[in-house]
Amino acid sequence: MSFLNEHPPRWAAKFSEWIVVRGPAGGVYLTFDDGPDPDTTLRFLDQLASLDCLATFFMLGEKVAKHPSLARRVAETGHTIGIHGYTHESWLLKSSEWVGKEIERTRSAIFDATGVNATLCRPPYGRIGPGALKSVRELGLPFILWTICPDDWKPTPPADLVLRATEKTHDGDIILLHDSGRGAETTLAALPYIVSALRDKGLKPISLFTTVILNPSPPGTQSNCHPSSAMGEESRSGGAL
Repeated sequence: MSFLNEHPPRWAAKFSEWIVVRGPAGGVYLTFDDGPDPDTTLRFLDQLASLDCLATFFMLGEKVAKHPSLARRVAETGHTIGIHGYTHESWLLKSSEWVGKEIERTRSAIFDATGVNATLCRPPYGRIGPGALKSVRELGLPFILWTICPDDWKPTPPADLVLRATEKTHDGDIILLHDSGRGAETTLAALPYIVSALRDKGLKPISLFTTVILNPSPPGTQSNCHPSSAMGEESRSGGAL
């Protein structure tokens, strides 16, 4: 069973077209897990605005319920909102019924706070078992994993975080970061340098959309980092990981 604990479980993408490990060409994808956090999320939004960048925030339902105005602000500033579970409890050994209820409870909290019908989902810790795989097919929600994990929840100098987030990053990579937790301050400090390093490599940070993930268009047709061009036709849609 050790293979089930891989981070992320890349094997899972072989079993379901609804499990996404990489994004389409035409950008790199900054994603932030575990918010919204009253101490840090607004500062991430300010930082991203100053960098003219959009990102994807995978939120915890219990935090959305406690801080609906923060979730609403994320949506209002043009970022994509995704589901990260209600309490960050692992889905590895849960039934499809349990996972389905967890997803729907979180989606309802997000909708009540923001009016957004979230259509992307990231399992806590990236752990996916048989029950979660079944729920993917039943709910029709893609599970979004990642290709770049710089371990920003661990104590680390910002310069090291920048290197880990960008050194081996290529077009289509999904970068896992956090806007909440013990490493959030370091991530905030590193974020401008991460974006700068990505752009120096000719990579464009953009946000994830269901239409982009499941029906990718040719490179160059996706949204850039400007909020006005990133709003899709549908309503807009984060221990660590």
